[in-house]
Amino acid sequence: MVTEIYERVVAELTANFDLEESEITPDTSLRELELDSLALLELCVIFEERHGLKLVEEAAAALPERPTVADLAAFLETSLAAVGSPEAAGAAATSAATPA
Repeated sequence: MVTEIYERVVAELTANFDLEESEITPDTSLRELELDSLALLELCVIFEERHGLKLVEEAAAALPERPTVADLAAFLETSLAAVGSPEAAGAAATSAATPA
């Protein structure tokens, strides 16, 4: 399922990590994209700065050992929803409207 947050994650990955959109699917692991924990930290900082969140400490505990792009998007969606972000509400509505 593709949400607005997932699309933003893909956009940040392509803009900041020299990746092609065609390389990225929801099930692609960050490791498959050759992104290590430092790259994950950098991506969390990007979202922190844009949305006023505290993600870095939470990401280590909340994400699985080998997170996929979908795992990261779901984590960000949850974090945004916790602070009442309209983006998270929009993503939730998109998810609800998208058939499985």
